[in-house]
Amino acid sequence: MTEKHTFFAPPSLISGDAVTLPEGEARHAWKVLRLAPGNEVQVVDGEGSRFRVRIDSVGRQEVAGTVVERLEGEPP
Repeated sequence: MTEKHTFFAPPSLISGDAVTLPEGEARHAWKVLRLAPGNEVQVVDGEGSRFRVRIDSVGRQEVAGTVVERLEGEPP
């Protein structure tokens, strides 16, 4: 089983199936974890929603992706 990284994105950065990570989260994904397009992560919105997200683009200040699945229940 592969480890899923979890990131926070406020609801204002989740629009339909498009998700953009805030700058600090994006920097961590890009610089520390070296995530790349095609990788999947988990995103929480701070309001009880959780999503499986496929990363589409990675940049120094922005990581954007697409919701693949809305997850139910408590985070692991």
